[in-house]
Amino acid sequence: RWCALAFVPSGLLVAVTAHISTDVAAAPLLWVIPLALFLLTFIVTFQRRPILPHLAMVAVQPSLVIAAFAFGGVLVGTGAAAALLFTLLGFFATAMVFHGELARLRPKAERLTEFYVWMSVGGVLGGIFAGLLSPHLFDSVAEYGILLFAALVVRFAGRPHLTPRAQLMAGLGVLAASLVVLALISPATASAGFRSALGLTGVCLGLVGLMALVPDARRLALILAPVLATLNLAPAFTSKTVSVRSFFGVSKITTSEDGTLRYLAHGTTFHGAQRIAEIVNGLPPEPLTYYYRGSPFDQAIAATREAMGGSLGHVAVIGLGTGSQACLKRPGEAWSFYEIDPHVVRIARDPSHFTFLDKCAPDARIVLGDARLKLQDAAPARYGMIIVDAFSSDSIPVHLLTREAIDLYRAKLAPGGSIVFHLSNRNLTLAPFVAATAATLGLETWRSMKQDLTAAELKAGKASTDIALVTDRPSVLAALQAGDKGGHWRAIGRDQTGITPWTDDFSNVLAAGWLRFREDRQLTR
Repeated sequence: RWCALAFVPSGLLVAVTAHISTDVAAAPLLWVIPLALFLLTFIVTFQRRPILPHLAMVAVQPSLVIAAFAFGGVLVGTGAAAALLFTLLGFFATAMVFHGELARLRPKAERLTEFYVWMSVGGVLGGIFAGLLSPHLFDSVAEYGILLFAALVVRFAGRPHLTPRAQLMAGLGVLAASLVVLALISPATASAGFRSALGLTGVCLGLVGLMALVPDARRLALILAPVLATLNLAPAFTSKTVSVRSFFGVSKITTSEDGTLRYLAHGTTFHGAQRIAEIVNGLPPEPLTYYYRGSPFDQAIAATREAMGGSLGHVAVIGLGTGSQACLKRPGEAWSFYEIDPHVVRIARDPSHFTFLDKCAPDARIVLGDARLKLQDAAPARYGMIIVDAFSSDSIPVHLLTREAIDLYRAKLAPGGSIVFHLSNRNLTLAPFVAATAATLGLETWRSMKQDLTAAELKAGKASTDIALVTDRPSVLAALQAGDKGGHWRAIGRDQTGITPWTDDFSNVLAAGWLRFREDRQLTR
Protein backbone atom coordinates (compact mmCIF):
# COMPACT_ATOMS: atom_id res chain seq x y z
CA ARG A 1 0.00 0.00 0.00
CA TRP A 2 2.83 2.42 0.78
CA CYS A 3 4.31 1.74 -2.65
CA ALA A 4 0.99 2.17 -4.49
CA LEU A 5 0.14 5.39 -2.67
CA ALA A 6 3.51 6.89 -3.67
CA PHE A 7 3.36 5.52 -7.24
CA VAL A 8 0.25 7.39 -8.41
CA PRO A 9 1.12 11.01 -7.51
CA SER A 10 4.74 10.57 -8.62
CA GLY A 11 3.70 9.24 -12.02
CA LEU A 12 0.94 11.82 -12.26
CA LEU A 13 3.47 14.62 -11.72
CA VAL A 14 5.34 13.56 -14.87
CA ALA A 15 2.12 12.88 -16.78
CA VAL A 16 0.51 16.21 -15.87
CA THR A 17 3.65 18.08 -16.91
CA ALA A 18 3.66 16.28 -20.27
CA HIS A 19 -0.09 16.81 -20.71
CA ILE A 20 0.16 20.54 -20.02
CA SER A 21 3.13 21.14 -22.32
CA THR A 22 1.77 18.88 -25.08
CA ASP A 23 -2.01 19.38 -25.09
CA VAL A 24 -2.73 22.57 -23.14
CA ALA A 25 -0.05 25.25 -23.48
CA ALA A 26 3.65 25.56 -24.27
CA ALA A 27 4.44 28.47 -21.98
CA PRO A 28 7.99 28.67 -20.59
CA LEU A 29 8.66 27.43 -17.06
CA LEU A 30 5.11 26.05 -16.80
CA TRP A 31 6.57 22.77 -15.55
CA VAL A 32 7.48 24.56 -12.30
CA ILE A 33 3.83 24.75 -11.19
CA PRO A 34 3.09 20.99 -10.98
CA LEU A 35 6.43 20.39 -9.29
CA ALA A 36 5.75 23.13 -6.72
CA LEU A 37 2.27 21.75 -6.03
CA PHE A 38 3.69 18.23 -5.64
CA LEU A 39 6.27 19.36 -3.08
CA LEU A 40 3.69 21.54 -1.31
CA THR A 41 1.45 18.52 -0.69
CA PHE A 42 4.26 16.81 1.24
CA ILE A 43 4.73 19.92 3.37
CA VAL A 44 1.03 20.22 4.13
CA THR A 45 0.11 16.57 4.70
CA PHE A 46 3.04 15.65 6.95
CA GLN A 47 2.38 18.50 9.38
CA ARG A 48 0.99 17.70 12.80
CA ARG A 49 -2.12 19.76 12.00
CA PRO A 50 -2.45 20.13 8.20
CA ILE A 51 -3.84 23.41 6.90
CA LEU A 52 -6.11 21.44 4.55
CA PRO A 53 -7.73 18.59 6.51
CA HIS A 54 -7.29 15.14 5.02
CA LEU A 55 -11.00 14.30 5.20
CA ALA A 56 -11.87 17.46 3.27
CA MET A 57 -9.46 16.55 0.46
CA VAL A 58 -10.81 12.99 0.42
CA ALA A 59 -14.27 14.49 -0.09
CA VAL A 60 -13.46 16.84 -2.97
CA GLN A 61 -10.85 14.78 -4.84
CA PRO A 62 -13.24 12.58 -6.91
CA SER A 63 -15.11 15.60 -8.18
CA LEU A 64 -11.93 17.45 -9.10
CA VAL A 65 -10.54 14.40 -10.91
CA ILE A 66 -13.72 14.12 -12.97
CA ALA A 67 -13.60 17.87 -13.62
CA ALA A 68 -10.03 17.39 -14.85
CA PHE A 69 -11.31 14.73 -17.26
CA ALA A 70 -14.32 16.72 -18.42
CA PHE A 71 -12.99 20.28 -18.49
CA GLY A 72 -9.24 19.77 -18.49
CA GLY A 73 -8.78 19.51 -22.24
CA VAL A 74 -9.24 15.73 -22.55
CA LEU A 75 -12.61 15.97 -24.29
CA VAL A 76 -13.83 19.53 -24.62
CA GLY A 77 -11.98 22.59 -25.87
CA THR A 78 -12.79 24.93 -23.00
CA GLY A 79 -9.65 26.98 -23.61
CA ALA A 80 -6.14 26.81 -22.23
CA ALA A 81 -6.96 28.72 -19.03
CA ALA A 82 -9.77 26.39 -17.97
CA ALA A 83 -7.85 23.28 -19.03
CA LEU A 84 -4.79 24.36 -17.06
CA LEU A 85 -6.86 25.28 -14.00
CA PHE A 86 -8.77 21.99 -13.72
CA THR A 87 -5.73 19.88 -14.61
CA LEU A 88 -3.76 21.43 -11.77
CA LEU A 89 -6.66 21.28 -9.32
CA GLY A 90 -7.24 17.59 -10.03
CA PHE A 91 -3.53 16.85 -9.67
CA PHE A 92 -3.20 18.84 -6.44
CA ALA A 93 -6.22 17.19 -4.83
CA THR A 94 -4.99 13.72 -5.82
CA ALA A 95 -1.50 14.33 -4.46
CA MET A 96 -3.02 15.70 -1.24
CA VAL A 97 -5.18 12.59 -0.78
CA PHE A 98 -2.42 10.08 -1.52
CA HIS A 99 0.24 11.85 0.50
CA GLY A 100 -2.32 12.38 3.25
CA GLU A 101 -2.97 8.65 3.29
CA LEU A 102 0.77 8.02 3.51
CA ALA A 103 0.98 10.40 6.47
CA ARG A 104 -2.03 8.68 8.10
CA LEU A 105 -0.50 5.22 7.61
CA ARG A 106 2.95 6.26 8.80
CA PRO A 107 4.17 3.59 11.28
CA LYS A 108 5.93 3.94 14.57
CA ALA A 109 9.59 4.89 14.76
CA GLU A 110 10.94 1.33 14.58
CA ARG A 111 9.44 0.87 11.06
CA LEU A 112 10.02 4.36 9.64
CA THR A 113 13.05 3.29 7.62
CA GLU A 114 11.01 0.59 5.87
CA PHE A 115 8.18 3.08 5.34
CA TYR A 116 10.37 5.67 3.62
CA VAL A 117 12.15 3.04 1.51
CA TRP A 118 8.89 1.67 0.12
CA MET A 119 7.52 5.18 -0.39
CA SER A 120 10.68 6.03 -2.37
CA VAL A 121 10.39 2.83 -4.43
CA GLY A 122 6.81 3.74 -5.32
CA GLY A 123 7.87 7.23 -6.38
CA VAL A 124 10.66 5.87 -8.56
CA LEU A 125 8.36 3.33 -10.22
CA GLY A 126 5.78 6.03 -10.92
CA GLY A 127 8.40 8.20 -12.58
CA ILE A 128 9.72 5.27 -14.62
CA PHE A 129 6.21 4.42 -15.85
CA ALA A 130 5.29 7.95 -16.89
CA GLY A 131 8.70 9.18 -18.00
CA LEU A 132 10.43 6.17 -19.57
CA LEU A 133 7.87 3.49 -20.44
CA SER A 134 4.92 5.60 -21.60
CA PRO A 135 6.72 7.24 -24.58
CA HIS A 136 7.32 3.70 -25.89
CA LEU A 137 3.87 2.35 -25.05
CA PHE A 138 1.54 5.16 -26.16
CA ASP A 139 1.22 7.51 -29.16
CA SER A 140 -0.25 10.24 -26.97
CA VAL A 141 -0.03 11.28 -23.33
CA ALA A 142 -2.37 8.42 -22.41
CA GLU A 143 -0.67 7.90 -19.06
CA TYR A 144 -2.34 11.10 -17.85
CA GLY A 145 -5.82 9.57 -18.18
CA ILE A 146 -4.67 6.20 -16.91
CA LEU A 147 -3.19 7.67 -13.75
CA LEU A 148 -6.24 9.87 -13.15
CA PHE A 149 -8.37 6.74 -13.26
CA ALA A 150 -5.89 4.98 -10.95
CA ALA A 151 -6.17 7.98 -8.63
CA LEU A 152 -9.81 7.05 -8.08
CA VAL A 153 -9.47 3.27 -7.91
CA VAL A 154 -6.38 3.08 -5.65
CA ARG A 155 -7.70 5.85 -3.46
CA PHE A 156 -10.89 3.88 -2.81
CA ALA A 157 -9.01 0.63 -2.16
CA GLY A 158 -9.20 1.22 1.57
CA ARG A 159 -12.18 1.84 3.78
CA PRO A 160 -13.91 5.12 2.85
CA HIS A 161 -13.48 7.86 5.44
CA LEU A 162 -16.69 9.74 4.73
CA THR A 163 -20.33 8.81 4.55
CA PRO A 164 -21.92 8.69 1.10
CA ARG A 165 -23.96 11.79 1.89
CA ALA A 166 -20.86 13.77 2.87
CA GLN A 167 -19.09 12.73 -0.34
CA LEU A 168 -22.12 13.67 -2.43
CA MET A 169 -22.48 17.10 -0.82
CA ALA A 170 -18.77 17.82 -1.25
CA GLY A 171 -18.92 16.77 -4.89
CA LEU A 172 -21.92 18.96 -5.63
CA GLY A 173 -20.20 21.93 -4.02
CA VAL A 174 -17.01 21.47 -6.04
CA LEU A 175 -18.92 21.12 -9.30
CA ALA A 176 -20.98 24.22 -8.58
CA ALA A 177 -17.79 26.18 -7.92
CA SER A 178 -16.30 24.75 -11.13
CA LEU A 179 -19.23 26.08 -13.15
CA VAL A 180 -18.78 29.53 -11.65
CA VAL A 181 -15.08 29.50 -12.56
CA LEU A 182 -15.85 28.33 -16.10
CA ALA A 183 -18.39 31.11 -16.49
CA LEU A 184 -15.80 33.68 -15.41
CA ILE A 185 -13.09 32.32 -17.70
CA SER A 186 -15.16 31.77 -20.82
CA PRO A 187 -16.16 34.70 -23.06
CA ALA A 188 -19.63 36.20 -22.66
CA THR A 189 -20.64 34.77 -26.01
CA ALA A 190 -20.26 31.25 -24.62
CA SER A 191 -18.11 29.29 -27.03
CA ALA A 192 -19.01 25.86 -28.36
CA GLY A 193 -16.51 24.32 -25.93
CA PHE A 194 -18.19 26.08 -23.01
CA ARG A 195 -21.62 24.84 -24.08
CA SER A 196 -20.21 21.31 -24.35
CA ALA A 197 -18.77 21.66 -20.86
CA LEU A 198 -22.18 22.66 -19.52
CA GLY A 199 -23.66 19.62 -21.22
CA LEU A 200 -21.19 17.38 -19.41
CA THR A 201 -22.21 18.80 -16.05
CA GLY A 202 -25.09 16.38 -15.79
CA VAL A 203 -22.77 13.45 -16.45
CA CYS A 204 -20.37 14.62 -13.76
CA LEU A 205 -23.13 15.10 -11.21
CA GLY A 206 -24.35 11.57 -11.90
CA LEU A 207 -20.87 10.13 -11.47
CA VAL A 208 -20.38 11.91 -8.17
CA GLY A 209 -23.64 10.48 -6.94
CA LEU A 210 -22.62 6.99 -8.01
CA MET A 211 -19.30 7.31 -6.22
CA ALA A 212 -21.08 8.38 -3.08
CA LEU A 213 -23.48 5.46 -3.21
CA VAL A 214 -20.96 2.82 -4.36
CA PRO A 215 -17.73 3.27 -2.38
CA ASP A 216 -16.41 -0.22 -3.05
CA ALA A 217 -13.33 -0.02 -5.33
CA ARG A 218 -14.24 -2.90 -7.66
CA ARG A 219 -17.78 -1.72 -8.28
CA LEU A 220 -16.56 1.85 -8.63
CA ALA A 221 -14.08 0.72 -11.29
CA LEU A 222 -16.81 -1.08 -13.22
CA ILE A 223 -18.94 2.07 -13.23
CA LEU A 224 -16.26 4.61 -14.04
CA ALA A 225 -14.00 2.66 -16.41
CA PRO A 226 -16.20 2.86 -19.54
CA VAL A 227 -17.13 6.48 -18.91
CA LEU A 228 -13.59 7.72 -18.33
CA ALA A 229 -12.23 5.56 -21.16
CA THR A 230 -14.77 7.15 -23.50
CA LEU A 231 -13.77 10.64 -22.37
CA ASN A 232 -10.10 9.86 -22.89
CA LEU A 233 -10.23 7.81 -26.10
CA ALA A 234 -13.17 9.30 -28.00
CA PRO A 235 -11.09 12.04 -29.69
CA ALA A 236 -8.64 9.45 -31.03
CA PHE A 237 -11.41 7.48 -32.74
CA THR A 238 -13.51 10.43 -33.94
CA SER A 239 -10.68 12.41 -35.59
CA LYS A 240 -8.38 11.69 -38.50
CA THR A 241 -5.30 12.69 -36.53
CA VAL A 242 -2.22 10.48 -36.76
CA SER A 243 -0.22 10.70 -33.55
CA VAL A 244 3.42 9.68 -33.11
CA ARG A 245 5.25 9.99 -29.82
CA SER A 246 8.90 10.03 -28.82
CA PHE A 247 10.94 11.30 -25.89
CA PHE A 248 10.85 14.73 -27.57
CA GLY A 249 7.06 15.02 -27.50
CA VAL A 250 3.99 14.12 -29.53
CA SER A 251 3.85 14.85 -33.27
CA LYS A 252 0.40 14.89 -34.81
CA ILE A 253 -0.59 14.88 -38.48
CA THR A 254 -3.94 16.65 -38.76
CA THR A 255 -6.23 17.91 -41.51
CA SER A 256 -7.74 21.37 -41.80
CA GLU A 257 -11.48 21.80 -41.29
CA ASP A 258 -12.14 22.24 -45.01
CA GLY A 259 -10.07 19.13 -45.81
CA THR A 260 -7.61 20.90 -48.13
CA LEU A 261 -4.48 21.11 -45.95
CA ARG A 262 -2.43 18.61 -43.98
CA TYR A 263 -0.56 19.93 -40.96
CA LEU A 264 2.24 18.61 -38.78
CA ALA A 265 1.78 19.76 -35.20
CA HIS A 266 4.17 19.28 -32.32
CA GLY A 267 2.47 19.99 -29.03
CA THR A 268 0.34 23.08 -29.60
CA THR A 269 2.22 24.47 -32.62
CA PHE A 270 2.11 23.75 -36.35
CA HIS A 271 5.50 22.82 -37.84
CA GLY A 272 4.51 22.84 -41.49
CA ALA A 273 1.61 22.25 -43.87
CA GLN A 274 0.94 21.00 -47.39
CA ARG A 275 -2.03 20.92 -49.74
CA ILE A 276 -3.55 17.44 -49.75
CA ALA A 277 -4.19 17.69 -53.51
CA GLU A 278 -0.41 17.91 -54.07
CA ILE A 279 0.15 14.73 -52.07
CA VAL A 280 -2.67 12.75 -53.69
CA ASN A 281 -1.98 13.83 -57.28
CA GLY A 282 1.83 13.93 -57.10
CA LEU A 283 1.97 17.66 -57.92
CA PRO A 284 5.03 19.83 -57.19
CA PRO A 285 4.60 21.03 -53.60
CA GLU A 286 4.36 24.69 -52.68
CA PRO A 287 5.85 25.62 -49.28
CA LEU A 288 3.28 27.11 -46.89
CA THR A 289 3.04 28.29 -43.27
CA TYR A 290 6.23 30.24 -42.48
CA TYR A 291 8.02 29.35 -45.72
CA TYR A 292 5.67 30.61 -48.47
CA ARG A 293 7.07 32.40 -51.51
CA GLY A 294 7.78 36.00 -50.58
CA SER A 295 7.91 35.23 -46.85
CA PRO A 296 10.71 36.62 -44.65
CA PHE A 297 12.37 33.21 -44.94
CA ASP A 298 12.25 33.46 -48.74
CA GLN A 299 13.52 37.06 -48.65
CA ALA A 300 16.44 36.22 -46.36
CA ILE A 301 17.44 33.27 -48.55
CA ALA A 302 17.16 35.35 -51.74
CA ALA A 303 19.25 38.20 -50.27
CA THR A 304 22.03 35.88 -49.13
CA ARG A 305 21.95 33.99 -52.42
CA GLU A 306 22.31 37.26 -54.36
CA ALA A 307 25.20 38.42 -52.15
CA MET A 308 26.96 35.10 -52.80
CA GLY A 309 26.70 35.32 -56.57
CA GLY A 310 23.49 33.39 -57.19
CA SER A 311 24.10 30.18 -55.25
CA LEU A 312 24.25 29.36 -51.55
CA GLY A 313 26.38 26.28 -52.12
CA HIS A 314 25.86 24.28 -48.95
CA VAL A 315 23.00 25.13 -46.55
CA ALA A 316 22.41 23.81 -43.02
CA VAL A 317 18.87 23.75 -41.65
CA ILE A 318 18.52 23.04 -37.93
CA GLY A 319 15.06 21.53 -37.50
CA LEU A 320 13.29 19.49 -40.18
CA GLY A 321 9.54 19.61 -39.54
CA THR A 322 7.73 18.66 -42.76
CA GLY A 323 10.77 19.58 -44.85
CA SER A 324 9.03 22.63 -46.36
CA GLN A 325 12.29 24.58 -46.55
CA ALA A 326 13.62 22.06 -49.09
CA CYS A 327 11.40 23.61 -51.76
CA LEU A 328 13.23 26.94 -51.37
CA LYS A 329 16.51 25.46 -52.66
CA ARG A 330 17.85 25.88 -56.17
CA PRO A 331 19.55 23.33 -58.44
CA GLY A 332 23.22 22.99 -57.61
CA GLU A 333 22.74 23.73 -53.91
CA ALA A 334 23.28 21.04 -51.27
CA TRP A 335 20.99 21.28 -48.26
CA SER A 336 21.57 19.40 -45.01
CA PHE A 337 18.93 19.03 -42.30
CA TYR A 338 19.82 18.53 -38.64
CA GLU A 339 17.00 16.86 -36.69
CA ILE A 340 16.99 15.35 -33.21
CA ASP A 341 13.72 13.37 -33.40
CA PRO A 342 13.83 10.22 -35.58
CA HIS A 343 10.02 10.13 -35.77
CA VAL A 344 9.98 13.57 -37.42
CA VAL A 345 12.50 12.31 -39.99
CA ARG A 346 10.27 9.34 -40.81
CA ILE A 347 7.23 11.60 -41.20
CA ALA A 348 9.03 14.05 -43.49
CA ARG A 349 10.46 11.26 -45.65
CA ASP A 350 7.14 9.45 -46.04
CA PRO A 351 5.50 10.75 -49.27
CA SER A 352 2.11 9.54 -48.07
CA HIS A 353 2.32 12.23 -45.37
CA PHE A 354 4.32 15.08 -46.97
CA THR A 355 6.19 15.28 -50.30
CA PHE A 356 8.49 18.29 -49.81
CA LEU A 357 11.64 16.19 -49.40
CA ASP A 358 10.54 13.61 -51.95
CA LYS A 359 9.84 16.16 -54.70
CA CYS A 360 12.22 19.04 -53.92
CA ALA A 361 15.29 17.48 -52.27
CA PRO A 362 15.29 13.67 -52.45
CA ASP A 363 19.07 13.69 -52.04
CA ALA A 364 19.06 15.99 -48.99
CA ARG A 365 21.40 14.91 -46.21
CA ILE A 366 19.68 14.41 -42.85
CA VAL A 367 21.87 14.37 -39.78
CA LEU A 368 20.19 12.81 -36.74
CA GLY A 369 21.14 14.20 -33.35
CA ASP A 370 21.57 17.44 -31.44
CA ALA A 371 22.42 20.02 -34.10
CA ARG A 372 24.91 21.95 -32.02
CA LEU A 373 26.95 18.84 -31.33
CA LYS A 374 26.70 17.48 -34.87
CA LEU A 375 27.50 20.82 -36.48
CA GLN A 376 30.89 20.77 -34.82
CA ASP A 377 31.87 17.98 -37.23
CA ALA A 378 31.21 20.16 -40.29
CA ALA A 379 34.16 21.73 -42.10
CA PRO A 380 34.92 25.39 -41.38
CA ALA A 381 33.41 27.95 -43.77
CA ARG A 382 31.26 25.21 -45.33
CA TYR A 383 27.76 26.69 -45.34
CA GLY A 384 26.51 29.70 -47.27
CA MET A 385 23.56 29.90 -44.89
CA ILE A 386 22.61 28.34 -41.56
CA ILE A 387 18.87 28.34 -40.74
CA VAL A 388 18.01 27.80 -37.06
CA ASP A 389 14.42 26.56 -37.12
CA ALA A 390 14.29 24.11 -34.22
CA PHE A 391 11.24 24.02 -31.98
CA SER A 392 9.80 21.82 -29.26
CA SER A 393 6.14 22.73 -29.59
CA ASP A 394 6.30 26.54 -29.27
CA SER A 395 9.64 26.61 -27.44
CA ILE A 396 13.05 27.18 -28.99
CA PRO A 397 15.97 25.33 -27.34
CA VAL A 398 17.94 28.06 -25.59
CA HIS A 399 21.29 26.35 -26.17
CA LEU A 400 20.88 27.15 -29.90
CA LEU A 401 20.68 30.91 -29.20
CA THR A 402 23.68 31.52 -26.94
CA ARG A 403 26.95 33.31 -27.73
CA GLU A 404 28.80 30.01 -27.97
CA ALA A 405 26.21 28.65 -30.42
CA ILE A 406 26.29 31.75 -32.64
CA ASP A 407 30.09 31.67 -32.57
CA LEU A 408 29.92 28.05 -33.80
CA TYR A 409 27.56 29.04 -36.63
CA ARG A 410 29.87 31.87 -37.65
CA ALA A 411 32.83 29.49 -37.81
CA LYS A 412 30.90 27.23 -40.18
CA LEU A 413 29.74 30.09 -42.47
CA ALA A 414 31.29 30.70 -45.85
CA PRO A 415 32.36 34.29 -46.66
CA GLY A 416 29.27 36.36 -47.41
CA GLY A 417 26.95 33.94 -45.62
CA SER A 418 24.27 34.62 -43.02
CA ILE A 419 22.45 33.01 -40.12
CA VAL A 420 18.64 33.04 -40.04
CA PHE A 421 16.77 32.45 -36.79
CA HIS A 422 13.09 31.50 -36.70
CA LEU A 423 11.95 33.13 -33.44
CA SER A 424 8.15 32.93 -33.59
CA ASN A 425 6.82 32.41 -30.09
CA ARG A 426 3.52 33.14 -28.34
CA ASN A 427 5.14 33.93 -25.01
CA LEU A 428 8.66 35.25 -25.63
CA THR A 429 10.31 38.03 -27.63
CA LEU A 430 13.72 36.63 -28.50
CA ALA A 431 15.06 38.79 -31.34
CA PRO A 432 16.56 41.54 -29.10
CA PHE A 433 18.43 38.91 -27.09
CA VAL A 434 19.75 37.29 -30.27
CA ALA A 435 20.81 40.74 -31.51
CA ALA A 436 22.57 41.65 -28.27
CA THR A 437 24.34 38.29 -28.23
CA ALA A 438 25.36 38.49 -31.90
CA ALA A 439 26.66 42.04 -31.42
CA THR A 440 29.30 40.73 -29.00
CA LEU A 441 30.72 38.81 -31.98
CA GLY A 442 30.63 41.78 -34.33
CA LEU A 443 27.48 40.66 -36.17
CA GLU A 444 24.51 42.78 -37.19
CA THR A 445 20.88 41.68 -36.79
CA TRP A 446 17.79 42.57 -38.83
CA ARG A 447 14.28 41.47 -37.88
CA SER A 448 11.04 40.90 -39.75
CA MET A 449 8.24 40.50 -37.24
CA LYS A 450 4.80 41.10 -38.76
CA GLN A 451 3.48 40.39 -42.24
CA ASP A 452 0.24 41.80 -43.64
CA LEU A 453 -1.49 38.56 -44.58
CA THR A 454 -5.11 38.59 -45.68
CA ALA A 455 -7.77 36.28 -44.26
CA ALA A 456 -7.68 34.29 -47.51
CA GLU A 457 -3.91 33.84 -47.26
CA LEU A 458 -4.18 32.68 -43.66
CA LYS A 459 -6.88 30.20 -44.62
CA ALA A 460 -4.69 28.96 -47.46
CA GLY A 461 -2.00 27.94 -44.96
CA LYS A 462 0.31 30.97 -44.85
CA ALA A 463 1.44 32.26 -41.45
CA SER A 464 3.13 35.36 -40.05
CA THR A 465 6.50 34.74 -38.52
CA ASP A 466 9.23 36.38 -36.48
CA ILE A 467 12.58 36.11 -38.30
CA ALA A 468 16.03 37.46 -37.47
CA LEU A 469 18.88 37.58 -39.99
CA VAL A 470 22.40 37.81 -38.56
CA THR A 471 25.42 38.65 -40.72
CA ASP A 472 28.56 40.76 -40.93
CA ARG A 473 28.23 41.39 -44.69
CA PRO A 474 26.80 44.76 -45.86
CA SER A 475 26.09 43.18 -49.26
CA VAL A 476 23.58 40.79 -47.67
CA LEU A 477 21.80 43.63 -45.89
CA ALA A 478 21.73 45.75 -49.04
CA ALA A 479 20.13 42.90 -50.98
CA LEU A 480 17.68 42.31 -48.11
CA GLN A 481 16.54 45.94 -48.13
CA ALA A 482 16.20 45.94 -51.90
CA GLY A 483 13.94 42.90 -51.82
CA ASP A 484 11.83 44.09 -48.88
CA LYS A 485 8.81 45.35 -50.78
CA GLY A 486 6.60 45.52 -47.71
CA GLY A 487 9.11 47.36 -45.54
CA HIS A 488 8.92 44.79 -42.75
CA TRP A 489 12.64 44.35 -42.06
CA ARG A 490 14.18 46.54 -39.36
CA ALA A 491 17.70 46.74 -37.97
CA ILE A 492 18.05 45.97 -34.27
CA GLY A 493 20.62 48.29 -32.73
CA ARG A 494 23.77 46.84 -31.26
CA ASP A 495 23.19 48.73 -28.03
CA GLN A 496 20.31 46.78 -26.47
CA THR A 497 19.80 48.76 -23.27
CA GLY A 498 19.05 46.52 -20.32
CA ILE A 499 19.53 43.31 -22.29
CA THR A 500 22.31 40.97 -21.25
CA PRO A 501 23.71 38.71 -24.00
CA TRP A 502 22.92 35.04 -23.50
CA THR A 503 25.66 32.49 -22.96
CA ASP A 504 25.78 28.82 -22.03
CA ASP A 505 26.06 29.99 -18.42
CA PHE A 506 23.33 32.64 -18.50
CA SER A 507 19.94 33.11 -20.14
CA ASN A 508 16.90 35.03 -18.93
CA VAL A 509 13.64 33.57 -20.22
CA LEU A 510 11.59 35.67 -17.80
CA ALA A 511 13.01 38.87 -19.33
CA ALA A 512 12.03 37.61 -22.79
CA GLY A 513 8.52 36.96 -21.49
CA TRP A 514 8.28 40.44 -19.99
CA LEU A 515 9.44 41.97 -23.28
CA ARG A 516 6.73 40.04 -25.14
CA PHE A 517 4.12 41.31 -22.68
CA ARG A 518 5.20 44.90 -23.33
CA GLU A 519 5.12 44.36 -27.09
CA ASP A 520 1.60 42.91 -26.93
CA ARG A 521 0.39 45.86 -24.89
CA GLN A 522 1.80 48.30 -27.42
CA LEU A 523 0.11 46.45 -30.30
CA THR A 524 -3.30 46.56 -28.58
CA ARG A 525 -3.17 50.30 -27.93
